[in-house]
Amino acid sequence: MPENRDNTLTDLKANLDHFKKMVDQFHQDDERRRHTESELATIRSSLEELRKKSSNGSGQQMLQDDLATLSRQQQAMQENVSFLNRQWQAMQQALDELDNRAEWLFTRQERWRIIFSTLVAVLMLAVAVLFFRSFSIPAKASAIATKNDTANNPAYAALQPTDSISVSQNSDPEPAQLNATANQPDPAQQHSAKLLAPEKAENLIKLRSKYALTYLKQANFERLAAKYIHPEKGIHFYPAGLKAAGQALPVQSLKNAMFNPVKYDWGKVSTDAPSIKSGFIQYYKTYIYDEDFLTASSVRFNEIAFPGTFNLSAAGIAHRFPGCIFTEYRKGASSLILVFEQAAGPGVWYLVGVIHNT
Repeated sequence: MPENRDNTLTDLKANLDHFKKMVDQFHQDDERRRHTESELATIRSSLEELRKKSSNGSGQQMLQDDLATLSRQQQAMQENVSFLNRQWQAMQQALDELDNRAEWLFTRQERWRIIFSTLVAVLMLAVAVLFFRSFSIPAKASAIATKNDTANNPAYAALQPTDSISVSQNSDPEPAQLNATANQPDPAQQHSAKLLAPEKAENLIKLRSKYALTYLKQANFERLAAKYIHPEKGIHFYPAGLKAAGQALPVQSLKNAMFNPVKYDWGKVSTDAPSIKSGFIQYYKTYIYDEDFLTASSVRFNEIAFPGTFNLSAAGIAHRFPGCIFTEYRKGASSLILVFEQAAGPGVWYLVGVIHNT
C-alpha cells in the first residue's frame, strides 16, 4: 500500500509539472494572439485610410497595389489569429483534462489512506478484544469456582439472612432507571461525536473545499454544478446560520441560477421577523460571497470558531447533515461554511450545503 501511494504521488507530481509547462505555453500563445489581433487592427485602420485616399483619384494604381498587399497581409493575419484561437481552445481543453486528472489522483490517494487507516483500526480492535478475553475468561472461571465453594459450605450458608433473596427481588428499580435516562446523551452531542477529527477532515477536504470556494468567488455555478455539487441532493443554502430554513436547489436549476429572475423564500430568522425573499443574484451578493473568503483570517475543519449571533455549532451542522465534513472560512464579522457529503458510499465528497453566518 505505501508503494501504491508513492506511485500515485509520483504520477501526480509528473502531471503537475506537465500542467505548469502547459500553463506557460498557454500564456505565450495567448500573448501572441493578443499581439496578432493588435496588428490586425492596425492593418484594418491602414486599409480604411487607403480606401479613402483611393476615392480621391490620386495615385490610384499605387494605392490599389498597396491595398492588395495589405489585403494579403490581413488574410495571413486572420489565418494566424484563427490558428491561435484553435490552439487556445486546445490548451484550455488540455488544462481541464489535467485538472480532472490531478483531482482523480488526489481522490485515489485519499481513498487508499482511508482504507489503510480502517484496516489499522480493525486490527487494533481485534488485538484489544483478544487481550480482554484472555484476562476475562480466567477471572470468570475463578468467580464461578468461588461461588460454588461458598454455596456448598454449611458455615457460609448459616451466615446468610433467610429473606435475602426476596429483598433483592422486591428492590425498587426506579433509581437505576432514572440514572440511565439522565446519562443518555443529547442527539446533537451524539452527531457531534461522530464528526471526524479536524486533522482527518482537513486531509480529506482541504483541497476540494478550496476549489469549490474558488468557483463560488467567480460565481461560476455551471462549473461548480458539473464537478462539485452533489448530483442527487443538490445544494442547500442557509442565509443565517441554521436559524432560517433556507432553500435547496437541484443541480440543473443552479447552472443558470445567476440569470434566473425568480424570487425565492429563504425562510425566517425568527417567528417575528419577515421572510428573506430575493432573487438568487441578490442572495449571492448578500449571503454567499459578501466577503473575500478565499483570504479568510481563519479556516477550520469540522470546527466552528465563530458561533455568531445565530449560535451556530458543529453539533448542529452534524445533526442537520449526518456523516458530513465541513470547512469554516471566517472573514471579519462573517463566516461561510461549506458542507460536504459522500455520494453512494466511500468516494468523492460533494458540496451539499452553504451556510452564511454573521
